[in-house]
Amino acid sequence: MKKSDVMTVETSGERLRMRLQAMAKIGATANGGCNRQALTDEDKAGRDLIIQWCENVGCIVTIDHMGNIFDRPSRSRSQPATGDYSLSQPEASTMESTVYRPE
Repeated sequence: MKKSDVMTVETSGERLRMRLQAMAKIGATANGGCNRQALTDEDKAGRDLIIQWCENVGCIVTIDHMGNIFDRPSRSRSQPATGDYSLSQPEASTMESTVYRPE
């Protein structure tokens, strides 16, 4: 692999912090943690938020037969798709479930 083959990705620390906080509110627990398990209303709310973020920047969103969310920039089929993870473990910390989407 040549150096020119490697894609450089930049992200906004402030945007990442705001998104982590938004996701942490979904399934927030009294002790400051997060509980957003599969097939719950909280899982659905987290997935909907991720899809909204992706669509807001013009990404094409697909969901496979297992429920995994994939997004691809609509302007270029050559850019890789990214997957998003919205679940948490029972009583996880708010940082256990992160969302990363380069824009």
